Amino acid sequence: TVCILDTGIDTDHSAFTGRIKAQYCFCNDGLGGCCPDTTTEDTSAEDDHSHGTHVAGIAAGNYPSKIGVAPGAGIIAIKVCSAGGACGDADIIAGIDWCTYNASKFNISVISMSLGDASTKYNSYCLGDSMSPSIQAAVRKNISVVIASGNNGYDDGISSPACVENATPVGATTKADAITYNHGFILDLLAPGVSITAPINTGGTGTKSGTSMATPHVSGAALILNQYAKLQGNTLTPHEVKVALNSTGKLIDDTANSGKSYSRIDVYSAISSLNTAPNITSFYPLSSQNIIEPQNQTFNITYTDLNNDDITIVWYKNGTAVGSSAEYNFTGNFFTSGSYNITVIITDGINSTHHSWNLTVNNTNRLPTVQSLLSSSDPGNRTNGTLTADWITSDPDTDDSYLNQTRWYNNSIEQIQLENMTELNSANTSKNQLWTVSVRTFDGTIWSNWSNASLQIKNSIPVVQHLQDITVLEKARINISVNATDEDNDQLIYMINDSRFTQNIENFTWTPNLTQSGTYIVSINVSDGEVVQWQNITITVLNAPDFDNDGNPDYNDTDDDNDNILDGQDTLDGNSSTINSTVSIILLINDSTNITRGLNNTQRVNLTDQRNNSIISFDWNFTRSRLTLNFTINYNASAGTIIINKLDLTGQQKTKTVYINKSSAAYNYICIADYEVQSITEITADCTGANEKKVPCTGTLGQYTCTDLGTIFKVTGLNHSAVKGITVTTSTGGTGGGGGGGGSSTTTAIAVKEPCVEDWTCNPWSECIDGKTKRACADINRCKTELDKPETEKTCTPEPVLVQIPEIKEQPQPAQETVTQPQQPVELSAPFNFTPILIMTLLLISAASIILLFPKIRSKITDKKLHHHINKYLENHSEKEIYSKLMKTGWGREIIKKKNPK
Repeated sequence: TVCILDTGIDTDHSAFTGRIKAQYCFCNDGLGGCCPDTTTEDTSAEDDHSHGTHVAGIAAGNYPSKIGVAPGAGIIAIKVCSAGGACGDADIIAGIDWCTYNASKFNISVISMSLGDASTKYNSYCLGDSMSPSIQAAVRKNISVVIASGNNGYDDGISSPACVENATPVGATTKADAITYNHGFILDLLAPGVSITAPINTGGTGTKSGTSMATPHVSGAALILNQYAKLQGNTLTPHEVKVALNSTGKLIDDTANSGKSYSRIDVYSAISSLNTAPNITSFYPLSSQNIIEPQNQTFNITYTDLNNDDITIVWYKNGTAVGSSAEYNFTGNFFTSGSYNITVIITDGINSTHHSWNLTVNNTNRLPTVQSLLSSSDPGNRTNGTLTADWITSDPDTDDSYLNQTRWYNNSIEQIQLENMTELNSANTSKNQLWTVSVRTFDGTIWSNWSNASLQIKNSIPVVQHLQDITVLEKARINISVNATDEDNDQLIYMINDSRFTQNIENFTWTPNLTQSGTYIVSINVSDGEVVQWQNITITVLNAPDFDNDGNPDYNDTDDDNDNILDGQDTLDGNSSTINSTVSIILLINDSTNITRGLNNTQRVNLTDQRNNSIISFDWNFTRSRLTLNFTINYNASAGTIIINKLDLTGQQKTKTVYINKSSAAYNYICIADYEVQSITEITADCTGANEKKVPCTGTLGQYTCTDLGTIFKVTGLNHSAVKGITVTTSTGGTGGGGGGGGSSTTTAIAVKEPCVEDWTCNPWSECIDGKTKRACADINRCKTELDKPETEKTCTPEPVLVQIPEIKEQPQPAQETVTQPQQPVELSAPFNFTPILIMTLLLISAASIILLFPKIRSKITDKKLHHHINKYLENHSEKEIYSKLMKTGWGREIIKKKNPK
């Protein structure tokens, strides 16, 4: 610990954190107390100048950028100088005495005083100085009192109290070791004191110059020397510290000025001067050694060190470091013959001692070694190969190999006639034989041991040509032909692991049926009785569509839908049965159920249920592309929903119209999901999902139009599509009542301006004349548009008129008469009265025409009443009667087609 007498210390500075062991103040500037509490004595030594903080930082500070000389030392700050830098003798004496008195308590070994009286210079000891008794008392307690020599620039004297005998005065040098400030005869030590940067009391660091800065350099060096001696178990006196620093420092020649030379301190050299070299007290072996391969040799030492320093040991073999403990083992082998110098050096970091031996290792001869090798020119080690003997020799003593011997064994029996041969051709070998070659070598002195190598003559493995993977359609024949060879000409056995195949030696065939599409991995095995070779083949059987389910797949069927029109000419593929629908449907093309005919140009396609209620209708240009009836209809009348999949009309640049049941009277909108929907649950309940459209009924949104037909919603403009009925309401806020009454709310349906919806009615088709039939159509709602106008002219083929032929019975003739009677008129056995049927039919047709043509009348007659009249008429007349009569007229035939397809 260093005791610093100065202006105090900045106790909050990070350079001193945890380092200030104690602090005290003795300060009287003649005007009163100048301690931190304004008294003359205080337990606080807080710096109010910065000089003391700077000095403390040089001696023992630990600031990141500026570390003191002894950064691990303890610090005691004694404030004896005022904020103005004035230091009273009495206060200095009290400070020295405080440090001396507390030396044992705080382990104080140095008192540092960067102060002095500049009014007088001394070139000899100032024996009568008032501080001398206190300084002498401190030195007697083994405390070095280090004092600044002063800054006057004298070369023939120093200031007091540095001039006191037994004190350690300090002068200053620059970084270039030039002497500045006071020096003289009684001064020995110099230290850096110009432009020194260290901590200051305002935080951070500052730069100062003077012997005040040199003094804490020497104080810190003294702390390090005392600590080093303590670790060695020794104690240094202040005189020994001074001598160590003076005798080891850099010599600064100032004889031209002061008449003498000075020592600028060198701390490392001073520490080294206190050290003694370690001593090797014993060693083994006592002399140089001679050994033979592969013997080992052990070397060891014992040692002491008077300074109790940490000792480093290094062993060297021919100059190369090989060990670091008190013992070294030379490890011998058959390659270590030669001469070696073994040296051990021990050091305490400053001084060292060594000892050496000479070691001779003599050579030892050893047996040569040989490794026998046996190989065949055939990679498979088969009978067609040539056996070749080879070997690798080595000698641990690097001797040359002079001779070699070989012996051959077949199934462990030596073949004398083959001795010393190195090759055997295929005439000497057979399948499954075990051949061994034995080899030894001679190094000129001794033979090696015999070395054996063996080789089994192996069976030739069947070679199977690579089989390609196969891809076929259902009903196509699969043929696998295996091409395999065997070097031994063994009879090969072929097998397959799939019972579907029929085998004919190396050929396997299978014709998959129309239910066996998929991927099959089959294994083909080829065996020669000993070894099995196998290959996997991936067979991909592609689904072969059979549109008409006749067992003949479409790729081989020239009429996929059995409509007697070849596929190359057929523009309609399928019929109502090929449509996957949840309801039984009737397919009409241009209002005709006859679809087994050539179709071209644009035709109206209409799908109805069995009651002739339309479900889907659209136009299709059969000249442009073929219509395949393999789409899906999921129609749910009770839920008021429909989903249509795989019927995309975008390629035709057309849309479709669907009809869904208005299953709830509350439905006033529909939700359209115009994309491929798999389940109606994919549509959100409030129709706010992506790609969902909410269309009012009746109303239009974009390309979509919904028409409320009472119990049916008619929806046009669709591409894919999925539709369901929904109810849409809006809420309008109410107003609050008085007297704390609550508010009210109402729910109002969204007002939708209904667009004009075309409602066409047409006269019956005219008689087929010259291959054409016509009709007149009118829009009852007079929308002035013709978006949904029906076809008014089409080609036709005259249809035969069905006539009910009354049964004719012959009149019985008298048996006895042979005279031929005159021919009588023929009577109908059941005379057919056409008048009532005709009148009733005409009445019904007239009534229907009036109802269709006049909406007001139509609105008054319900479907229930009309059905009642028709059913009543049917009860009283046979179908044949009605059918025969109606089929005689064009409008009658139209009624039959529309109202009673059966």
